[in-house]
Amino acid sequence: MATSSSSLLARRWRIAGWVLLTLCAIAAACIYVAAPGGTQATTSYSVVGGQTFADPGATGWQTQQIERLGGQGTLLIARLDDWLGSLWHGRRLAVTLWVAGGLMACACRFVAGLVDDSETA
Repeated sequence: MATSSSSLLARRWRIAGWVLLTLCAIAAACIYVAAPGGTQATTSYSVVGGQTFADPGATGWQTQQIERLGGQGTLLIARLDDWLGSLWHGRRLAVTLWVAGGLMACACRFVAGLVDDSETA
């Protein structure tokens, strides 16, 4: 009797994985289509000496100041923070959601395998 309940629980985990993957793929497709293309949506601008420059990240002066005040480690953390922040906007959000859905689906399949293995051992 325990094997059938284990099998049912593993099946539910597998179904949950497929549902998560499907929902995340649909949401990612909708976001990808609705999001503006190109880098115009995420580019900021800096005014230096009366001239305007496109600024995808920190300027050279800002980078120097971060490194001077906090060292190379702080500069790496600031760059990582900028990169992680860029994953939550526009088409990158769609890709992030799609990858997260795939990872969650794999986790559900893994748990289903653990549930199946725990009852057979």
